[in-house]
Amino acid sequence: MVGGDRATGRIVDCVTDGIGNTTEAVEAAQLAADAAVRAALTVTPEAGCLAARERLADSDNLADASIVIALFDPDHSRIAITWAGICRAYALTEDGQLQRATYDHSLGERICRHTTQRGPLALYDRKITRTVARDEFVPTSLPAHTVRSVLLCSDGGSRLLDDHATLCAASPCPTPTTPRSSSSPPPASTDPTTPPPSYSTTSPDPRSPRSQHP
Repeated sequence: MVGGDRATGRIVDCVTDGIGNTTEAVEAAQLAADAAVRAALTVTPEAGCLAARERLADSDNLADASIVIALFDPDHSRIAITWAGICRAYALTEDGQLQRATYDHSLGERICRHTTQRGPLALYDRKITRTVARDEFVPTSLPAHTVRSVLLCSDGGSRLLDDHATLCAASPCPTPTTPRSSSSPPPASTDPTTPPPSYSTTSPDPRSPRSQHP
């Protein structure tokens, strides 16, 4: 989901992925994304994640979700990112390198980071340790002048796309100072909150496998 402000030039891109193969999980992901984009657009990605948590807590929905948010602000030299769970952010750099900007909040990732074991660890990679509803969100940032594109995706996308396919999907933006997330451009709109047409966004694949809690 994407949101933008033509007056400030700020653009927010958010991907959420409900945990579990249920209607409630899909609805939880949508609730979280709606609240996150509105809050992040006027404040920060971390504020967006906190708004998503509050929205789920205030709802009757007991499902949970992973989340990643990126904020593009022309007044700042860095792209702000905050996430929890196993949604990912990738960056395509000016020299053509595709780099992961986030790490998964999963038991499998924790094992790989703190032991000599190397993944994938199918039994543990879908055991999520941080979510919209629980534990702290994690911020990071990317230097805008060295990033050509940003790709956000759910765990289904990151498993299905190898580096070459992801690289082909991440189309470069016109200039290094206006990074965008990859995918086809959104339809034209006269809504002042719609992002400029030079930007586009990814969205969660509704067919992607859902992750499970430990």
